[in-house]
Amino acid sequence: MCLRSLATAGQIIGVVSVLAIFSLLHLQCGGAFFDMQEPEHRVIKAVASVTASPPVLRQENSSHLCHHGSQQGKCWFSAECDASHFCHPEKKTCVPFCQNNSDRAMRNCSSCLEGCRDLHCDGYIEERPVRLRTSPSCAKQVLLSRCPVCEESCAELKDATVRFRQDDPRETDYWITSYPKTGSTWVRHLITNLHTAVTSQLREPASFKAVDDFIPFIEDGKGWTNRSMFRDRTGLRIWKSHAPFHCDSFPCKGHTVDRQAPTQCMCPNCASKFRRVIYVYRNGYDTLASYFRFRMGLGHVRDKRQFSNFVNDQRMYPGVSWADHIRSWQHASTRPLQILWLRYETLREKPEQELLRLARFLELEATDEHIRFAINASSSETMQQMEQKEGGLNFFKLRYNRSSLKFVGSGMGDMATPALWDSITEEKLAIWNMHNGQMQRCLGYPDGPR
Repeated sequence: MCLRSLATAGQIIGVVSVLAIFSLLHLQCGGAFFDMQEPEHRVIKAVASVTASPPVLRQENSSHLCHHGSQQGKCWFSAECDASHFCHPEKKTCVPFCQNNSDRAMRNCSSCLEGCRDLHCDGYIEERPVRLRTSPSCAKQVLLSRCPVCEESCAELKDATVRFRQDDPRETDYWITSYPKTGSTWVRHLITNLHTAVTSQLREPASFKAVDDFIPFIEDGKGWTNRSMFRDRTGLRIWKSHAPFHCDSFPCKGHTVDRQAPTQCMCPNCASKFRRVIYVYRNGYDTLASYFRFRMGLGHVRDKRQFSNFVNDQRMYPGVSWADHIRSWQHASTRPLQILWLRYETLREKPEQELLRLARFLELEATDEHIRFAINASSSETMQQMEQKEGGLNFFKLRYNRSSLKFVGSGMGDMATPALWDSITEEKLAIWNMHNGQMQRCLGYPDGPR
């Protein structure tokens, strides 16, 4: 399978050097060039511990499975690049996840504006549609019209919403980050129910709205209703974001998260300033199939035959591929931040063990009773009942007017995960494997959909 996919990929890419072919064999077929052992004999288990170290395989002589390249020039796929780099989809060059993009222009402007009297804006919530706003705009030109003395200080900043120091993530904030459809909504329910059990006598499962209020999805502009949601929030401050690790600055074009909304590159959703991260990851085949079904539910894709192209769109939200998203946070773990690596499949198999790790990371004094309650209150059956009771998720009712969209459940028939992957061409599968296969094996996942 691996060799056939590589041969097909070679036809697609064109003529490649002998060294490049051996590199593909080494990285995509499990190392040792022609090591033809079956995956189950090579892969044991991925480690996801409360540590700053990214998940690695606990296995003798497994380093080749998590091999990173060393080049920083031309590339076909990210595994050829140094661990701090990814293969830029448009430039086909290894570039760093975090370039030295300075927010100096934003800081110069906001520092000056902070000295102006009677200047008021509510920060991140101003990204909501105009009809939902209740306070003056934070747009640069609007603020300068009230404080013209800052024209020179703000000259370097492109026309944008101004961010102030109150909009920066705090050292003690927690961030649930992940590629879409890896289980972050379930993790939010688990944490909300656990926190409720630890801090109160309430023993009712949290509704979807309660979860959205306690752990807001930071990229959802419509969900922000007042300044207290970020700037003035107290207690356990925890947020959800799908941002990869990057240092891109406004307007979010041309580098790591190209083609995304400008707010992806502005605080508080500025991943380079996250200091406490819960990173949720999942089998890549399952993730992409689930994401495709979700996007179909939103109407973003309309035909299941689009799955072949969907899986290889490296620039769809959140701006990087599944493998590069994980790579970016593996690189981030070398910086001054704490990361709890949370494997979706292990959470399903051993929820008590994993929720205890979460409680310790969040510094919650949870008992066995608290953990059992949180698990039961966040079960798929309970969450399905909550979906039906609320008549659709609050977020999707508000943003997309699609109350029938469901978060809980899996595909059936020709939309089931194996059926979707069986439907794509050998060429498209080879491309996906070229970009994601090495990460799939590095994390201990099988070489194909289950």
